[in-house]
Order: sequence, then C-alpha cells, then structure tokens
Amino acid sequence: MNDPEFTPERVKALRAQLGLSQAKFARALGLALSTVCHWEQGIRTPDGATSKLLRILEQHPELITT
Repeated sequence: MNDPEFTPERVKALRAQLGLSQAKFARALGLALSTVCHWEQGIRTPDGATSKLLRILEQHPELITT
C-alpha cells in the first residue's frame, strides 16, 4: 500500500535534511536510484514499509548510514 502523505516534496526535504544525493539516498535505503527518482517526480510513492522507515528517518536522521 502506497502512502500518499509522502509527496515528492516531502521525500526531497528528507533527502536534503540527510544531506544525500539521490544515488546515496537510494543506496542507504537499499533501493534502485530510479525508485527515488520516481518518488521525487511523483510517478510513484513509497509503500507501507518504506513509508514507516522514512518517517523514522525524519525523526531520527542519525540512523542513516551511507
């Protein structure tokens, strides 16, 4: 199930908060670069499990490892 709350702007803002390029963000999450690009273009939205992970990272950015 996709999370409409994770708008392209929200995904971009989180990535900016973490100081990561799209490629590094994708790699840190174990995703394809195209997935992150699609989120940021509004083509797709994160699924349920990924949305939960992104919410956790918003609250605890120190958890991300690159």
